[in-house]
Amino acid sequence: MQENNIQDKVFDLIINQFHRKSDAVQAISNILQIGKDSTYRRLRGDTFLTIQECQLLAQHFHLSLDQLVFDHHDTVLFQFPPLAKSIKQFDDFLKFVYNELYEAAQQPNPHIYYTSMEMPFFYYFMYPELASFKLFVWGHTFWEFEYLKNEQFHFEVLPHTTQLLVKEVLEQYMKIESSHFFHLSIVDTLLNQIQYFLSSGKFKNSNDAITLYDRLSELCGHIKNMAIVGYKFKPGQSAKYATTPFHLYHNEMIHTTNTILSKTGGSSALFSSFDNPNYLKCVDDVIISHTVTWIEKLISKSTKISRGTERQRDWYFNMLEKRIQESKQRVAVSII
Repeated sequence: MQENNIQDKVFDLIINQFHRKSDAVQAISNILQIGKDSTYRRLRGDTFLTIQECQLLAQHFHLSLDQLVFDHHDTVLFQFPPLAKSIKQFDDFLKFVYNELYEAAQQPNPHIYYTSMEMPFFYYFMYPELASFKLFVWGHTFWEFEYLKNEQFHFEVLPHTTQLLVKEVLEQYMKIESSHFFHLSIVDTLLNQIQYFLSSGKFKNSNDAITLYDRLSELCGHIKNMAIVGYKFKPGQSAKYATTPFHLYHNEMIHTTNTILSKTGGSSALFSSFDNPNYLKCVDDVIISHTVTWIEKLISKSTKISRGTERQRDWYFNMLEKRIQESKQRVAVSII
């Protein structure tokens, strides 16, 4: 029966969002306010879902019902979390990122594919100074926090709770296997932001700009070390005990917004920057499949610079260091 097939698809999409089926059953029972026996009858197809029940489940689990009705469609449902809860402080954004990473990390075989023209912000979180500056830029420029309107940047600008959340986000990210596609311009956005905020008088201490250049140089050196061994580990830690695979590709043909595919043995999700750093989220199977194919093509046209390929890797990171030092020298002259 077609009705039953659609019902099965609804439950399949919901169950795939959980690590255990029993957790999904409990969640469905709570949402529909029915007992577990009634939930299992619906799962088996002995009882049909009502339209109202379909609506409740679709709204709670962000399901696109047209995806279940039509085999082929060109309409894709995206979620935009800031519409549900606007970003009023750093913690609002960081909690969203943490929850997404935590859920992915609980799934079997999680893997993040990240394409961007800018350094993935997770890596800035490895160095407190870079994390503070990047979040300050977002809070001042994009989120327009009122309390930052007349604030100058300094390394203690982040509240203590935010500093702790930054560490927690990084901890979750370090648990997930990742593949990144880097362009030579990967550091340019941050370099431009340092120069702009310095020339605009937004640094409380101009010498902090030099510190940011030094930390960015250290970060690139650390990413190179991760690429050499092919595993993630934090600065100051030994690569000897690293267990999370890290894949790095060089591709000069990437011209795209930040695109992140979180792919697991259970459910997958696509994140695409809308008004960076805010993201649109999609769990539609069709767009996920399309993105997987796109990434496979991207890998085939990229040069892998993690593990092996020493010559290409050295050249790439030498070019990044050259960009950093040239920008640093220009800024150093203006500070004197």
